[in-house]
Amino acid sequence: MDFVEGAKDTLDDDILVHASIADVLAMKEKTFVDLWGAKSAFHNGLVNAPVTEAFESDSDSDGLDLTEEEKQFHAAEIAKTERDRGRGMAKDKRLSVSKFLRNAFLPLAPSRWVESESVRLDYKVWELDTFNHYAPIDANVYHLLASLTEAEMTLCQDKALGEDTDLIKGPYPIGTEAMAPPMVGHFDHTKCSASGSQLQIRSFCATRAPDVISELKRIWNVGRPFLKCRCVEEGKEDCKTSITWFDHVLWYLLANLEYLYLIAPSLRARIRAMRNFLKRTWRAPILTSVVFTHMRTIMTQMAENVVLDLNRRRETIHDDPVVMARKFPRRMAALILPDKYIRSPARRRKGKEVDNRPAKRQSNTLLKYYVRPGMANEAQNEQQAAAQQLHGSVSPNESSKGNAAMDTPHSSSVTVQSAQGSSVVGRQLRRSPRATTARTNLFSV
Repeated sequence: MDFVEGAKDTLDDDILVHASIADVLAMKEKTFVDLWGAKSAFHNGLVNAPVTEAFESDSDSDGLDLTEEEKQFHAAEIAKTERDRGRGMAKDKRLSVSKFLRNAFLPLAPSRWVESESVRLDYKVWELDTFNHYAPIDANVYHLLASLTEAEMTLCQDKALGEDTDLIKGPYPIGTEAMAPPMVGHFDHTKCSASGSQLQIRSFCATRAPDVISELKRIWNVGRPFLKCRCVEEGKEDCKTSITWFDHVLWYLLANLEYLYLIAPSLRARIRAMRNFLKRTWRAPILTSVVFTHMRTIMTQMAENVVLDLNRRRETIHDDPVVMARKFPRRMAALILPDKYIRSPARRRKGKEVDNRPAKRQSNTLLKYYVRPGMANEAQNEQQAAAQQLHGSVSPNESSKGNAAMDTPHSSSVTVQSAQGSSVVGRQLRRSPRATTARTNLFSV
């Protein structure tokens, strides 16, 4: 009954979302692009302009009393103007920015918008601006489609919090042959059609992205099941086609039941056969999808908190401390706020203080002197001469000859730096009566 009574409000909300979703998502993505220091030409040109509810300088009524019919007409015209403006801006963006240059990555679009856009694209969610959007299937829908038990739903939630991405063990087929996944290339011509498909799960291993923006796109899909061709496994040449998310394939098949059950006599027969297939053959991937829906909910809550408050840190990125005590939320917080790209406010302040410190001035005294070749032998002779002089065995004339041979050359100088450190004075050494002793100490080896 609530859905019927609130249908008009829901429709108005959908109109507003369709008119603004592209700009809203782009600005939220810009927050992460700036936070990570990523390079994205599309996001660098965006400016966050605040939108006000009304303009104080304008008046819609113009001092005239409007009838109820006139008010409804006026409101409809304003809504139509906003829709046309939104469509025009979106069209301009599509003309100037390709799907790949757009660099869309943030999966924060409402599920109702994803549903309506997928209908426009013949239920091919993979053709949206970003590969990260999840099909409009929540945990309750999986619960209904595969007749899951409450114990299984609780187990899925516990596995999500514990970062357990393994397929749930049980009496369900998990092998490629028994699970019988469809050949994605039959309904998506960009994918491989030379071999069958196999189910895999995106792991938490370190990303090997070539740049920061690519890594920023990948972190939102950890733990997500996907289908990939078996060309390499079957020994065929690698087709190098990309993967397809399992939820995208399931959403397409639910809208095109004739792909699996072409000879079924009626739509009701196809629906019954599909539910039986999901309940028995695809129960394992359905349970894995339920696990990821809980993971995605935590991811989006963290992303919204960061967008609203850039001062959020890993410990406070989620509002529930009980959730943050589990393994997956802590791991996801590290992926959203990685240390290698994002520094804490304290580290940023410390780095700024270090950068603002004045450079140290060199205050060491430099000593430059000339060393004659073969100085080792001459130094040894000087030591012997000095010892003889101390014992009085050498005359002053002989000592003078030795001193003349060992005079400091005119090119030798001692560079002395003043106490203020602002000038350097070079002057030659003057000879003194104790020159022999000074030279012995200076040139001794």
